[in-house]
Amino acid sequence: MQPQNRMRLYQATDAMDGNKGTVVVYNYKTGQTVCMVSAPNYDPLEVPEDIDTNTSGKYDGIYLNRAISGVFTPGSTFKVVTAICAIENIPGIYDKTFNCTGKYTTGKGEGNGDVICHSTHGKITFEEGLNYSCNVVFGTIATYLGAEKLTETVRQLGFGENVTISKADAVRSTFDLTDTTRLDVGWAGIGQYTTLVNPCQMLMLMGGIANGGKAMIPYLVESSSELVDIKGKVNTAFTLSPETASAIKKLLRSNVENYYGDELFPGLEMCGKTGTAEVPPDEDHAWFVGFSQRIDFPYAVVVCLENGGSGYDDAIPVANAVLQALDED
Repeated sequence: MQPQNRMRLYQATDAMDGNKGTVVVYNYKTGQTVCMVSAPNYDPLEVPEDIDTNTSGKYDGIYLNRAISGVFTPGSTFKVVTAICAIENIPGIYDKTFNCTGKYTTGKGEGNGDVICHSTHGKITFEEGLNYSCNVVFGTIATYLGAEKLTETVRQLGFGENVTISKADAVRSTFDLTDTTRLDVGWAGIGQYTTLVNPCQMLMLMGGIANGGKAMIPYLVESSSELVDIKGKVNTAFTLSPETASAIKKLLRSNVENYYGDELFPGLEMCGKTGTAEVPPDEDHAWFVGFSQRIDFPYAVVVCLENGGSGYDDAIPVANAVLQALDED
C-alpha cells in the first residue's frame, strides 16, 4: 500500500470513531478510488494477536470489505432514486405541493396503512420534501409512481447488475417489489422495506449524477503500473440523461445549501443526501452520499456507518473529515 493511501486509511478510520461500516471516495471523472475503508480493519504490518480469538465482537466482519461485499438498508439516501423517477415520470413535479401531517395513509383496506414521517412538515414542495427528507412526500410519490416505474428506474440506474471493481465482483443491490402492497411500495420509495444497496453502487449513483449522466466504475491502484486495463471504464448498466442528472444535481445542492448548511463542508461546494436507515431491533445505519461540484475537486463520497446513528449527526462529519484531508493533499 502506498504511503498516501495508508494515511487516508488511518484518517478515515479515525473519523469513523470506532463505528463499523465503510467510507469510499473516488474521482467521478476518472473512476480512480482514492479512499476505500472498511471497519473494523487492521494494519497488515501489525496484525492483532487476538484477531481470530476475540469474542467481544470487536473484530466482527474484519475480513469483509463492506464497500464491495456489503449490502445495507439505504434509508433516505434512496429518495434520490425515487426523485429521479419522479422527475422523469411526473409532469410538473416541481409545482406540486404536499401536506405532511406526520404520516401518509396509502388507502383503506388490506395492503394499506401509514408511512410515518419523522416530523410534521406542513405544506411543502417537492424540493423541500427532499431537503427535509420528508417521508410523506416520498411515500406519496412512490405509491403514485407504482412498483413498475420505480423498478424501471432502479434498473436504469444499474442497481441489481453485476459490477467488477478491480477484479472483485461487488455484491448486487436488491430491489424487489414483486407481489407488494401499496404500503410496501410507499416504504420502499423511502429506502426501507426489503431494499438493500451496495455502497459502491451508491457511489456510482453520485458519480453519475455529478458527471452529467456518465457513471465511472471505481478502480483501485496500488502503484502507477497496475490495473491500467480497467482505468476509465464506464458503467454501461447505468443510464441517466444529462437533463435529469442536472436536475437532481440541483436538488442535491439545495439539500446542502438550504438544509444541512455549507458550513458543514467548508469550501467543498457539496451536493448530497443523508440517510438514517431503520434496521430494528438494532440502532439505525447512518449514511451520507454526495459529491463536490468544484471543478478542481471532482470527488464523490459514500459513508455508511453500520448501526451508527444519524446521517446528519454521524455520517456527515465523517464525509467532511475525509474530504477535507483529501483537499489538503
